[in-house]
Amino acid sequence: NDQGILTVGWDNLAINRSYGFELGSNLNISKMLSANLAASAFGLHSEGYLANTDLNFDVFSWTVRGMFNIKATPNTSFQISGFFNSGAKEQQGIRNDQGMISMSLRQDFMKKQLSLTFNFQDVFNLFKWEYDITEPTYTTKMSFIPPYPQLSLALSYRINNYKPSKNNNDTYGPGMGM
Repeated sequence: NDQGILTVGWDNLAINRSYGFELGSNLNISKMLSANLAASAFGLHSEGYLANTDLNFDVFSWTVRGMFNIKATPNTSFQISGFFNSGAKEQQGIRNDQGMISMSLRQDFMKKQLSLTFNFQDVFNLFKWEYDITEPTYTTKMSFIPPYPQLSLALSYRINNYKPSKNNNDTYGPGMGM
C-alpha cells in the first residue's frame, strides 16, 4: 500500500501425504562373485486448490539398482553396475525414465599398493534426462542426453595401504600417540 506497510500471511495450500520403502541386500554368491542389489518405491498424494488451479495429484515412482563384482584373480576384478529410475508425473511436470549400465576392470600391482582401473560409463548409451512442464501460461522442456559413453582410466597408489601405524605410543592419550 501507499504507507509502506506489508501484510504477510500463511495458509496451507495443499495436504500432502508421502510414503516409501527401500530394500537392499549384499550377497556373496561364490568366492568369485558378489552382488549388491536394492529397490525402492516412493509415493506422494496431494490435495489442494489455489487461484482456480487444481493442485490435486498422485505420483508413484520406483528405482532398482544392482552391482555385481567378479574377482577373477586375487589381483583382478571386474564390476558391472546398473540402475533404472521410473518416470513419473510430478506436481510441476513429467520426468522421464532413466537408466544406465556401466562396467569397470581393476588390476592391482605391488601387493595392492598400485591399481589401474578402466571405467566404461553408460555402455549402451541409454542415459537421458528429460523433464516437461506444461502450464496454462507456458511450456518448458528440459533435457540432457550425453553424446557418447564415458571412458576413463585411473591410476592410484596407496602410500600406507590403509595399515595402522607401527608406533602405537599412547603417551598423550588414546589416539594421540606420536
